Parts: sequence; C-alpha cells; structure tokens
Amino acid sequence: MKISACMIVKNEEANLRLTLPALAGAVDELIIVDTGSTDETVAIARQYATTVVHQAWNGDFARARNESLRHAQGDWIIWIDADEYIEKESWVKLKENIKDSQEVAYYLPIYECEPGQTQGETMYHRVKVFKNRQGLTFIRAINEQVQDTKGQVIIPRESMPEVKICHWGNKIDEQAKITKKKRNIALLEKAIRENPRDAYYHYLLANNYNELKEYPKALSEYQAALENSAGCGGLCSRIKNMMATILIDQNDLAQAEKLLLSVLLEEEDVAKALVQLGIIKLKNKMFDEAAIVLERAGREQIPQSTTEVISLDYYQYFPNYLLGLVWLVKGEKKKALNAYKTAYTYKQSAGLNEIIESLKKEVK
Repeated sequence: MKISACMIVKNEEANLRLTLPALAGAVDELIIVDTGSTDETVAIARQYATTVVHQAWNGDFARARNESLRHAQGDWIIWIDADEYIEKESWVKLKENIKDSQEVAYYLPIYECEPGQTQGETMYHRVKVFKNRQGLTFIRAINEQVQDTKGQVIIPRESMPEVKICHWGNKIDEQAKITKKKRNIALLEKAIRENPRDAYYHYLLANNYNELKEYPKALSEYQAALENSAGCGGLCSRIKNMMATILIDQNDLAQAEKLLLSVLLEEEDVAKALVQLGIIKLKNKMFDEAAIVLERAGREQIPQSTTEVISLDYYQYFPNYLLGLVWLVKGEKKKALNAYKTAYTYKQSAGLNEIIESLKKEVK
C-alpha cells in the first residue's frame, strides 16, 4: 500500500521549510504543483518532492489540484497544503486505518493552530484522504470539493478523529489576512457571476466580508445564500448562526433570536445556536431561561464529520463560562464556582483563575 501526497503551492517557502521534511518522510510519493512562485518555493520543493510540476495560475484551485492528481501513482491520495502539518503519531494511525480498507474516502479533522503548534480551538472536517484510480476529481474554483465520476460530491461514511491535521495558515498577520480575504472575494465574485444561484459561493463570500468587518455586505450575502440554500443540508443553519452573531453585536436581539430558534428546529450547528441564545437571554436578564439553554449547549456532542469551521469553545468553554455568570448573578456562588472550574479545564486564563480563587474564599 502506497500513499501519494498531492500539494499545490505559490510562494510558500516559509511554510515548506517547516512542513516538507516531515511530510516527505511520511509518504511514498510527494507531488507538488507550482502555480507561479517567485521566491524559493520551487527550489525547496525539489529537495523533497518526487515530482514538481508547473501550471500557470488561472484563479481555479480545483484545476491545479486535479493536475496534482494526474501524476499520483499511489494506492491512496492525501491532498495537503504547504501550511498543513501532520504529527508522526497521526501518520501511524492513518496508515493503520487505510490498510485493507474498503472505504473510498475519509474525513480528517483540521485544527487551526499557531505556526509550529499542534493544539487548536477551532476545527472542521474535509475529505482529505481517498483511493486513487477511482475517477475522483476536484470541483469548485475556491473551497474545492471532491466529486465522483457521476459529478456527486463525495460524502464519506467514516472519519478519522484520531488523525489530526494542524493548519498553520490562518494564524497570519493582519495585513496578510486582509490580502488573502480580498483575493478570495475577487475569486468568489467571479464564481457568483458564473453561478448566481450557488448558495455556497454566496455563503463563502459573506464569510470573507464578515472577517473584514464589512457587516452590511456580509448580511446581504448571507441572505442571498439563504434564499438559494434549498437542499443544502446544514448550510441553512450555518448561515443563520452567522447572521445571528452579527445581529447580536448590532443589538438586534429579536431578529437574532428568531433565526436561532429556527436553527434548533433544523438540528444542525445547535451548540453555537444555544450559546448565542444564552447570550440573548443574559442580555434580556432572563437568567433562568439562559441557564436552561446553556446547560443544553454543554451536553451537545462535537460533530465527527462537519465540513464547517466550528469553535470547540461552543461545546466546552462558553456554555460553562456563561453558566458561571448566570449563577453568579443569581447569587448561587457554589454553582458558579463549579461552572467556572469546568470552563477552566477547557481554557486556562489568569482572569478566570482569579474569579475561581475569589469564589473559593466565599464558598464554604
């Protein structure tokens, strides 16, 4: 059983110095498609890659990824980016899982981590590992997806939660982030001109506007995504949660609550909706109701196959931290202490520790 790693790059010299040595040692074959680098990317790639291919960039990530697949000779393919890193222990587990596997593809969890670190507070799943010679290809110019020979997007039956990809590329300086978002916006606007009723493109464009704090544009694109999202599974819930976050910040609590209650009926992305409802209840001084929804949020299970970026804090830290605030306001200091202690197990901070130590002195 041989594994081919497929990567596309452009001006990634800094990341490649960090990630290629380990990657090249973990796979049987490494194919790198360069789309026009002007730094030392190609020279570094040639030190480690089995094959280095050049393809002119035309604004289509799927096209470049399909070129990398064309050169893969392994039994299995893992597509991976220059700013992604997999620890040695995860490689061992991955190889154990795919040996003699009858599955065609697997989800892998991707964690957003600081460069050089392997712990992250936000994560999502993507189809990152699949069998070669099954006719699988990439579609979509940006935020590409894997499709089968019938043009259906692959939805694996299995994920590998124990095989963790550490993504270092989102932890970049503010100017680099702005440049990246503006690039994404240009690509997505072009995609929408060609596919005006594509809900996912509208959603991705809204996310980029949101991260640039251009909230009116973000809300407009989220609404367009919602209007075109029939049959898009959990996308509706994600759209409504994102809209609610903006509306809460703008103090439009009634409209935000209406959206969040509909998310609960759809039973997707529920933990975030519950936490946001808890915040609305707190703002409205409805503390008993806040406690109910936050306790429910704390019981939600982290999804094992979501392709959307989720903050683990919504399943662990926020429900307990906000419950601590609820109990403190209600004068239930022992309950508040317990809630804050639980929150601290998920995220340690000097401020939270100070609250805990203060409450310990008051609770007998």
